[in-house]
Formats: sequence, C-alpha cells, structure tokens
Amino acid sequence: MAGPVWQGVDREVQALRAIFERARLKGIAPLQVHRPRHVLLAVDSSSQDAMGIAVSQELRGRLKSEFSVVDAREGAVSGQLATGAAAAVGGTVMPRSSGNSADQILAAVEQSGCDLLILPCPYGHPLESLGADSVGPVIDALLSHCGVPILVLRMPFDGVGAMFEQVQMLSATDSGAAPLAAAWAAGLVVPRGTFRLVLLFDREVRHRIQALIHSGVSDANLDINMLAEAMVDDHVTLHRCLQKTASSGVFRYELDLRLDDAAGDIPLVAEHEHPLLVLPMDRSYHPSHPAILDRIRVCPSPVLVVAE
Repeated sequence: MAGPVWQGVDREVQALRAIFERARLKGIAPLQVHRPRHVLLAVDSSSQDAMGIAVSQELRGRLKSEFSVVDAREGAVSGQLATGAAAAVGGTVMPRSSGNSADQILAAVEQSGCDLLILPCPYGHPLESLGADSVGPVIDALLSHCGVPILVLRMPFDGVGAMFEQVQMLSATDSGAAPLAAAWAAGLVVPRGTFRLVLLFDREVRHRIQALIHSGVSDANLDINMLAEAMVDDHVTLHRCLQKTASSGVFRYELDLRLDDAAGDIPLVAEHEHPLLVLPMDRSYHPSHPAILDRIRVCPSPVLVVAE
C-alpha cells in the first residue's frame, strides 16, 4: 500500500501521526473519484480567458469532457467572444439571460446541466482594476449559490496543464465537504501525478492530543480506540480511502498534518509550478465562506471550490 509522506515535527503532530499510522479500519474501499462530464466555461474578455480556454482544452483532451460557454457580462455584448471560445474548446454557446453576471452564470449552470464551472476571478473586471485583494462580487455570490464545483482562475501563467500534475487539498477537521472535494481532486490529478492532502486540526483537537500525551500514553500504544477522543476518525477514514486509491498506482499520495498554530500559512507544493488547490466548503458553516475567499485572494494557483 502506498504510504504517505509525513510532514511536521512537533510532539502533538507526531502523536497525531501515530494515530493515523496505526489505525486499522475494516472495509475501506478506494475513493469513487469524480471527473467532469460537462463543463461550463465563463468568459469575460479578461486576460484570464486564454487560461480558461487552455484549461478547458486540457480537460477535453484528457477526460473527454463536454463544454458549454457563457459570456455573462452585463450590458450589450456582440456574442463573438463566446462564439470564439466555444470554437476553441469544441463546445456550444449558452444563450444569454437577464440579470446581473452572477444570475446569468447560475442560469447557464442550470440550463447546461454542467457538473463543473470554470471562470476568471474577478469576473467582469481586469484583475489589475480591482486590485490583488479583491475577488469581486460575482465570485462571492457564486460561492453562496452555485450548485456545482467552481474552478477559479485568477493569476494567468504558462503551462496550465501542469496544474493537474500536483493537486493539493486543504481541509479543516470540521469540513463535511472533504470527502466530495477529495473525490474531485483525485479525479482531476493526472496519472502518476501527486495528490497532497493537508489536514488542518483546530485548537480543540490540539488540546485533546495534548491530553493524550500528558496522560502518559506512549506513541506505541496510540490506536484506533483513541480516534474518537482526538476527533479525527472521519479524516482517518478519508486518509485510508486515498491510500487505497493510490495503491493501484493511479497517483502518488502525500499527507500533511497541521495543528492550529502550525497551520497558519500553508505553502504550496511547488509555488512556481502552480499546482491546483482544492478547497472543501461547508455552506452551513458560516466562517467557511470568508476563509475560502481569503484563500482565493492570496493563492497564485487555480482554486477548485467544492461545496456540500
């Protein structure tokens, strides 16, 4: 079975690592991966359009995804932009609808029956016009209401196909959307590529781990029965599913464990190569949305948001 690459050196992380290593769960099956069947590409005449087309061509060529294209800019548009993009990705043009850009994109998502949305950020404005700290109102609205995963393209760069060679997913302990996000991440990574799962454990988990350490339990005696105490059992299950999936040689799997104050600024695997960053989002959990926006603002790589 493919083993994870462990990160982190402090005592609490080592204890948490021991729990993950020693967990023996029965009936663990490989992850049922998700691959996009039908993709909606939103264009807006920004510098990110070329990247959106290149990413779409990569997915069409490798995964045989079907495509629709929408130009949801507000006001009168000629239709040439969407027609040209559709020709480039072998897709069809979605008819324009009424409302603001977010409403038009949501309508196109429903009408096209897509299972993945790709769009530039900020939508409808050049990146330099709003500044590096703004994602714009369209992305904000779509995170609240879009029913399919959103692949956000922010900083243009060359060689977009390489972003699927290293896929990194960040997940907090209380993220119910983590299994679905992992399924999407595993479906997008290229064969023999790297899937890196970064688990961020909050202060409460840290305190529980510290309590285990202070109770005198040695690393050798940490076992599955302590998972409930540490509140990490769901994540161990996800970890084992990913291990099982990786064991067939589909991709290389890495696990990175972080405890609250060690989790602050998570570095990308190789920032200059722009790996895809996958973020699970729980709409029922209010702080999840601002945290996603913050990640999109500062991340130089494309970001895939998968909501539950």
